[in-house]
Amino acid sequence: MRIRNLFATAILICALSGGGFAMIATLSLDELVVEAEAIAVGSLKMTNKLKKDDKGFVKIENTIVLSQTLKGSLKAGEEIIVESLEGVEDQPKFEPRVNFVLFLNKIPDSERFQTTNLIQGCWPLDNDNKPQGMGLGTTLDQLKETIKKTKDQKPKPPESNAPQF
Repeated sequence: MRIRNLFATAILICALSGGGFAMIATLSLDELVVEAEAIAVGSLKMTNKLKKDDKGFVKIENTIVLSQTLKGSLKAGEEIIVESLEGVEDQPKFEPRVNFVLFLNKIPDSERFQTTNLIQGCWPLDNDNKPQGMGLGTTLDQLKETIKKTKDQKPKPPESNAPQF
């Protein structure tokens, strides 16, 4: 009886201590800044859900109005489309009336963008303009310093299994 209780306890401990897994490999701030073609602050203007594609995913077109550019050739006042997928883990979710710091990469053969490293490339800003989400604990001044510090670094070549949609 005692061995059965010990065995059951061991299984319970293993089950409770086993955590989930993340879908993305988190980049350091330096890596995130280097990998992004553009970094900007913007807010959601509108969302457009498209029909399911042949893989069963619903693509979302998020129209973002940029208020500030921190890196790259995008301009304040410009409207861009950032694509995401509905119902897929680690995708950014854009909420109305919220400003975001966006780390962006152009989708090949398109004028559209996706966030760099999925949800890590979308930092909601609170009412005091402090990054939340995966940017929590980083200030905009620290981000600007990192952009300056890494301006001459080149991104790694894309991996064949990198997320693209």
